[in-house]
Amino acid sequence: MQSGARKNAGRAGTLLLDAYDKIPFPQSYHDEPWEQAGMAVLFVLVLLACAATAYHLIELPMQRLGSRLAGRLGRRVPQPALAT
Repeated sequence: MQSGARKNAGRAGTLLLDAYDKIPFPQSYHDEPWEQAGMAVLFVLVLLACAATAYHLIELPMQRLGSRLAGRLGRRVPQPALAT
């Protein structure tokens, strides 16, 4: 059985796919390969933009915070002596 956080992470990953499924495409869409290719390119661009935004707004600030905390804790916590 999966934990609640793991289930929610899986749902969040399908958010763009769910939005893509709800787009009302015209009937001729399935007959035109250039339209399908264009939508695929657009989907990938939106996906990459969302990933880059999440990286810059969430990942980088948390890496900086973790680095600062590790630096502060490293100065306060004495290092164990090496056994020789």
